[in-house]
Amino acid sequence: MVRAVLSHAVRRGYARAQLWTQATNAGAHRLYEREGFVRSGRERTEHRGEHIVHYLRDLPVLSTTSRPAARMLCLDAEDRVLLLHFRDPFDGHQLWEPPGGGLEAGESPLEAVVREWGEETGFPLPQLATTSTDVARDVVWRGARWVVDEEFFLGRLGGPGAAIPLEGVDQAMDAYLGSAWVPWRELEALDDPVEPDLLPALRRLDPNGPWVEAAGI
Repeated sequence: MVRAVLSHAVRRGYARAQLWTQATNAGAHRLYEREGFVRSGRERTEHRGEHIVHYLRDLPVLSTTSRPAARMLCLDAEDRVLLLHFRDPFDGHQLWEPPGGGLEAGESPLEAVVREWGEETGFPLPQLATTSTDVARDVVWRGARWVVDEEFFLGRLGGPGAAIPLEGVDQAMDAYLGSAWVPWRELEALDDPVEPDLLPALRRLDPNGPWVEAAGI
C-alpha cells in the first residue's frame, strides 16, 4: 500500500512525500525506512499525548518513453464509444482508453490500428472514416511516463455494439479489466478516468456530430 501511494504521488507530479508516525512504533520505522523514508529531525507531541516523529522521502522523476501509436474511436449506431478498461499492474491506477497501441516496425498508423483492432476486440473492422487526427498524450503506465503522439481513426458500426469476446482476444491479462460501450455524453461520468480526453478528438473527426453543439460539457 505504501508503494502504491508513492506511485500515485509520482503520477500526479509530486516531488516529495512526508508522514508522521509514533516514536515508539519500531515496526513502522523499519517499514518506512525500507521504502526510502528518512527522519527529518522534527518531533512533536500530538493532541492525544503521543510522541510522533517526522519522515521525508524525495520522489523520483519518471523516465520518459516515446513510441508512435494509433487508436480507434469506434461508435455504434447509438453513438456509444468502445472503451477498454485497464489496471496498471505497477500501482493499481485504473483507466479507460480506446483500442489501439504502438506501431510495429514498418507499420503505418492505419495498418497498426487495423491490426490492434483485431487483436484487442476480435470484431470485424468497422467502417473507417477517410480522415484521422493526431492526439498528443502524456500518460504514466508501468512506472514510465509515455509522451507520445497517437493517430486516432474514427470507425462506425451499423448497429449496436456487442461485448468483446473473452476468448481469442490478445490482451495484457495482468492489466485488462474488461470493456464497455459508453454513451459519448457519459465519458466524463465514469468512475475511472478516460485517457485521453476524447471529446476534442470526436469533434475533429466528425465536425457534424452531436458533440459539436455540446462543447460546454
